[in-house]
Amino acid sequence: MECGALAPHSKIGWRRSSQVPSYPVTGGLQGRTNEIFPAKWLSLTSPNDATNSTSPCELVEAALEAQTVIDITSSPALWGGHMRGTKSTLMAIGSSDIERAQDEQQAHDLVQAHLIEILSAIGREHLDFYFLRLRRPLQEFQISGALIALEACRQEGNVRFSGIAAEDSISALGLLQFHDAFEAVILDQSVGAPVKLLARSRRMSVITRTDDLNFEPEQGQAALISVSSQNDVQAAMRSTAITP
Repeated sequence: MECGALAPHSKIGWRRSSQVPSYPVTGGLQGRTNEIFPAKWLSLTSPNDATNSTSPCELVEAALEAQTVIDITSSPALWGGHMRGTKSTLMAIGSSDIERAQDEQQAHDLVQAHLIEILSAIGREHLDFYFLRLRRPLQEFQISGALIALEACRQEGNVRFSGIAAEDSISALGLLQFHDAFEAVILDQSVGAPVKLLARSRRMSVITRTDDLNFEPEQGQAALISVSSQNDVQAAMRSTAITP
């Protein structure tokens, strides 16, 4: 089915012209960005349940109505294709290709190429957030090449804010201790408290990645919640309570 008509609504999101649910989203994530973002972010994923009848178009519409940051990492072309002409706030996590870079230049080229690929898929000139994927410790030349690429993209207006998406504590601590170049960090729930403490000391925005639709972020933090249906979006955005 085709998406319904979209109408401009605000700086960070668009809504359909009628039958729009009201999502009371508490804002408060700021840190180094010096901007206020909602406490609940949505990561779009393809339905993996045969009983889920939500189409990609319907999922995108529901996410746009939530007026929050939308993660399109799982399929930039699919999700981005349904968002053309909107002003939604988008983020993406980099690929793991940087792990195979043999030198600084190759690391630079891999990050730059991935970002260009995403921008081409969504038909935009910039992403609001781009996160380096950190699955294991990177070599210093890989980090250096990535940082050079991100700074160049920032200077060209292709990326507003950059961060890291860390899947383990050792990798995150190793990078953050020696590189103070990021505005935000995405952490799995399993990542330990020392990483959060270090990120907070740097005024980095801390976003917890989770599949729990009822997850509530701590005060001043955010949650990146995986959703694959309209019902998921409604459940994730329903609560306004923030853990002190």
